[in-house]
Amino acid sequence: MGNRVNVFLDVLAVHEDVVSEIADAYGYTDYDVDAWFVQEDISVPLVQFTFMDINWGHLPFLDELLAKGIAYTVTSEDDTDGAEIFTNIRFTPEGGKEEKSHHASDSSISTGTMLSLIDDYSALKALILERKAAIHTIPWATQLEYGKLYQMRQLINPT
Repeated sequence: MGNRVNVFLDVLAVHEDVVSEIADAYGYTDYDVDAWFVQEDISVPLVQFTFMDINWGHLPFLDELLAKGIAYTVTSEDDTDGAEIFTNIRFTPEGGKEEKSHHASDSSISTGTMLSLIDDYSALKALILERKAAIHTIPWATQLEYGKLYQMRQLINPT
């Protein structure tokens, strides 16, 4: 069986029915769906699917979401330390794909690390900007349009 964890899948609300159909086709019929909004832009409605007790936190249908140009964020627990892991798939303005994964703790910098750089403003600034870049994702507001561009590019040049 393996390590079983809860997995949360966030997608644009407009994709709720498609994601439900795909999940159902893979035998994932017991899940909850909750609506929510991006805090920075309440005009972007999202839905969060909650899948319970998933082996190793792996949803096997994510490639189908990608093929349909559906941006998503998957949140699950790390099987070693229980920390949350975020995997974000977003589409770029050029119709490309951007994938970023990080632990919840990756967004914070310890006080000790910051104090060790307190006298070197440039190094401290570089560390903060590096950390921000590592976890920043393309905003949800553009993902419907960019997802369609991604699909079109895959039809033209599927490599």
